[in-house]
Amino acid sequence: MVLLPKILNVFRMLPIQVPPQTLKNIQAIIARFIWNKAKPHLHITILQQLQSRGGLGPPKLTSYYEAAILDSAIRYHAPKHTFQWADMESDRSKPHSLLHAMWSPKTHRPPKLSLYPTSVLMLKYWDRLMATITEIGKFFIHAPIEALARLTPWLSLKTWTKYGVKIIKDICTQKGIKPFPALQTQYNIPNSCIFQYLQVKSVISTHVTLNPQIQPYRLKDMTEIFSRCHKSPLKPKALSLCYRTNLDYNTPRSFTYVQKWEKEGIPTITDSHWLSALTALSGLTSCFSH
Repeated sequence: MVLLPKILNVFRMLPIQVPPQTLKNIQAIIARFIWNKAKPHLHITILQQLQSRGGLGPPKLTSYYEAAILDSAIRYHAPKHTFQWADMESDRSKPHSLLHAMWSPKTHRPPKLSLYPTSVLMLKYWDRLMATITEIGKFFIHAPIEALARLTPWLSLKTWTKYGVKIIKDICTQKGIKPFPALQTQYNIPNSCIFQYLQVKSVISTHVTLNPQIQPYRLKDMTEIFSRCHKSPLKPKALSLCYRTNLDYNTPRSFTYVQKWEKEGIPTITDSHWLSALTALSGLTSCFSH
């Protein structure tokens, strides 16, 4: 669709709050074009699903808008001087760290954090994403290890980052923090860090979600989003990944008509079934020839 890149360019170049009604109006224009101004034969929510889930994949603008903002959030993690705009946003938050604020629950953020409106908008949708997988007021396992320093007086973890410990997940398992000897073997952490280790252990047991509740069908995309935040250099094309994740978040996993089929004895239709059906129909009609 020629229109989509033009709209996405606006979303990415001007990361401002877009009135919901504006997106609805544009979405209505697209819907009228799809049905040639006739009465819709199928609800737009079903059409907007990915082809692997039985849809035809026309864009859902609200999800693309939020995905563009989340894509910017991932780019914030790039090394300094990679993106000039990211450096400007980060400098605005000094002496605090914008990245630490992103990964910290609202209750643990600096009370007087100075941010540009674009950063405020990014945090709004980032918090919405985090709220789907973490407990209220707790840190996520992909948070930078240094973000924990705000919770304990005189705790500094810069030494740990020098030895390769970057995120909380590096020192934890699903059951809790790894034993100190294991961390010494893995990261060559000196014996002098034992007291810091005990402090971190206490903080993690209270303030960190070690077993995030991610629905199985979202696990792959969510894990990829968070892993991309910490990869250097950043992988391109994160927008599509954010869109898929956001689309799943805003759409029911099972539609009413599918539930009705299942009640009538039709086996559960999985994503692979939809994909097989789409492959079989490919090229047979004008709808599937693009």
